[in-house]
Amino acid sequence: MTFSRRTIYWILLLTAAAGIAAGHARLNDAVSEADDDTTMAILTLQAKILAAGEAAAAGTMKQELPKLELSATRPGPARAQAVLYGLLTGDDLQFGREKAAQLLDRHQDALTDPEQQRLHRLVRAAIDDPAGMTAYDREFMETELGWFAEMILSRDLPTDAPERTAPRISAYRLLAVMVIILVLAGLGVLLGCGLLILAMIQKANGRLPLRMGKPAHNGSLYLEAFTVYIWLFFLLEIMPAVLGFALPWLSFGGLAVLSMVGLFWPVLRGLPGETAFRDLGLYRGEGVLKEIGSGLAGYVAVLPVVAIGFAATLVLSMYSRTEPTGHPVVVWIAHGGTGLRLAVLFLASGFAPFFEEAMFRG
Repeated sequence: MTFSRRTIYWILLLTAAAGIAAGHARLNDAVSEADDDTTMAILTLQAKILAAGEAAAAGTMKQELPKLELSATRPGPARAQAVLYGLLTGDDLQFGREKAAQLLDRHQDALTDPEQQRLHRLVRAAIDDPAGMTAYDREFMETELGWFAEMILSRDLPTDAPERTAPRISAYRLLAVMVIILVLAGLGVLLGCGLLILAMIQKANGRLPLRMGKPAHNGSLYLEAFTVYIWLFFLLEIMPAVLGFALPWLSFGGLAVLSMVGLFWPVLRGLPGETAFRDLGLYRGEGVLKEIGSGLAGYVAVLPVVAIGFAATLVLSMYSRTEPTGHPVVVWIAHGGTGLRLAVLFLASGFAPFFEEAMFRG
């Protein structure tokens, strides 16, 4: 029994895809067993928005906090949410203390690390009386809990105390940024609806022809290049992580290598560069500025579809009652320095989209 070259490439592609899926499943299982930083970074963003919302509308935190308890499956998130309940005052004070105690008790018996046990005790003490904490304990809590420690330790200070205003101003700024993003996203969706309707009308009238032509090269070389790309991804990104020796430089370096090799593979195999890059869509088209404008218009026109997908995902996550997950990039943005944040920005908005478009759609 003989197979054509194209069939062999498809078998290799499916094999690599299965390996990538299995590798991700194993990595996700490993992460779910740890008190990972990703959950804490996401929880910090959510908590800041709730704290700012509480200042604008009393009762917001009491109403919304129970919805966050899905992420309290590990000691770290449980302590952070206990702190949030400990911030409740007035008529909600007793309710907050009881909920905080329940969250801490949930993981108390499972703690074996002395530092984790100490942190649990300090969170209880801070919720009861933050003024009674020693400077040494305060420093330890702030190192381990960050913004959450700043909030609970400053809870009973005067409203104009710098230690109290600093973490709350951070929450207000985040809420303002989120409101601006939501307003801009809403305007983008409305504009996208108009552009999408216009495009459908133009297409129906025959005035919007598809510009994607057939590739000049009709062989299996591009499928071969994509097979090389996927296997490099599996070998350089997934396998090292599964084996436990994944490093940041390996991840970034591996991504660069596999992307460049996949992109230039047809040229390395003898196809003229002009033909290969034109088939992949890497040429100036009818002019750089016109192509950029067309890309922006197309991006905005697709926003309504993205909004529908986002809404569907949100509804499914609400009804699935599973712990929310996030991407490790959240930790890099939340805790990384300026250099790392710029690198993430370049990777997410420049490098990755360029090669993704070339390899998956080009």
